[in-house]
Order: sequence, then structure tokens, then C-alpha cells
Amino acid sequence: MRKTVWLLASLLIALNSSCKSDDNAEGEVTNGQGIARNYQGTWSSTLPSKTYENLAISARVNETDDPKVFKGEFFFSATLTSCCNSGENDGLLTFEIDGKTVTKFRYDDRVLSCSGIFEGTGSIGDDGKITINFSGSDCEGEHTEGLLIFR
Repeated sequence: MRKTVWLLASLLIALNSSCKSDDNAEGEVTNGQGIARNYQGTWSSTLPSKTYENLAISARVNETDDPKVFKGEFFFSATLTSCCNSGENDGLLTFEIDGKTVTKFRYDDRVLSCSGIFEGTGSIGDDGKITINFSGSDCEGEHTEGLLIFR
């Protein structure tokens, strides 16, 4: 009888373990894994007349109702403050993820007298670093070879 109870208990445990769903496959990144938070980072881009290299930036990223879409505020400073009297922030960002890939990124630049739109794609590293390759334009012209790094 003891062997039967032990065998039945073992079988139930094995079945329960094999039936558990893994809603977050390896490599998948979701809101609950720390994407929604404050970041510091750098902006690099090339313009016809000058190059920005490792310009300090920061962002406040928030969750949305869609677990693969994030929205937030962007700042041309390392301290989550507006650089240029643009108001509460220097623009808004939105990005969508699929696993560890940023499939769509958009930054609506609100810097006074120099607004613009920047779009790109990127990746999320195992360390949580978000890297975005982007292009776009503002009052300074067309930005190419753009690279945003959020840490």
C-alpha cells in the first residue's frame, strides 16, 4: 500500500511539473523584468556639420496596457531634467519589443525651436542595457548613424 501511495504521489508531482506553463520563454523580456524604470545613457549621431558623441541623456520609461509597448519621457541630461527649457521633459519616447528585440522606437523631440522625430530599432542586452540604432531630423538637419544607449 505504501508503494502505491508513494508511486501515485510521485506521478502527480511529475504530471503537475510537466503541465506548468512557461509564459515567458527564454530570451523573452516583459514589463515585469525591469524594462519600466529610469535610465541614464548616451546619444551619438552624425549631422552634415557636426557629430554628437556620447551626449548625456536620461529617460523615464513606463509600462502600458500592452506588455510589449513602453512609453516615457526623454531628457538631454543625465539627471531626468530638461536641458533646454522645454518644459517637463525634452520629448516623449515609445518603443515596442519582441523578446529581446526593440522592433520599433520613436522619439518625439520637443526641444524648443528644434523639435524633430527620430525612429529606429534595437536590442535589449542580458544586462538590461537597451541599444537603439536610429535616424531622424530636427532643426540641425538629418541625423544619421544614430546610437542611443540606455543603462
